[in-house]
Amino acid sequence: PVFGLLGSAAAPAVLDTRRPGARRARITVAVAAIIAAVAAVPPYLSERYTTDAYRNWQSDLQRAYSDLDRAADLNPFAHDPLQAEGAIAREAGDRERAAEALRAAIERTPDEWASHYLLGRVLERGDPDGAERELAIAAELNPRSEMVRAALSELQDRPLRGE
Repeated sequence: PVFGLLGSAAAPAVLDTRRPGARRARITVAVAAIIAAVAAVPPYLSERYTTDAYRNWQSDLQRAYSDLDRAADLNPFAHDPLQAEGAIAREAGDRERAAEALRAAIERTPDEWASHYLLGRVLERGDPDGAERELAIAAELNPRSEMVRAALSELQDRPLRGE
């Protein structure tokens, strides 16, 4: 809507063919509109695939993973598809896939606390030290989260490893 309003506001000046450069202005506006549309489509589709994966993973897990791979490819800057894959894989019991996806999400956006939190929860059983490290990072990035503090406290209160 914003681009449409902007275009309609500029339209009278662009259509004035008596002014020198009016044709060039029309072409510039058209090119800008095309670039804006092309730039907006991949992130939109990425979000749609991610939402569909969250909605349908319990009935078709492989399709959800496929949708999330496609979403991650469409928007190589977003961590959401990878984080979704990690959360879904964790719920599905595939800790290895969950950890891999969450590490990839952290590579894209290291300051996103939720990826660290989810990775910490995934690592609790197999790598308690790694889990504690990830939960500590999540707590540092989001110090007000009761959920993160509770998970970190729960992990630290467990008996020493190997006992």
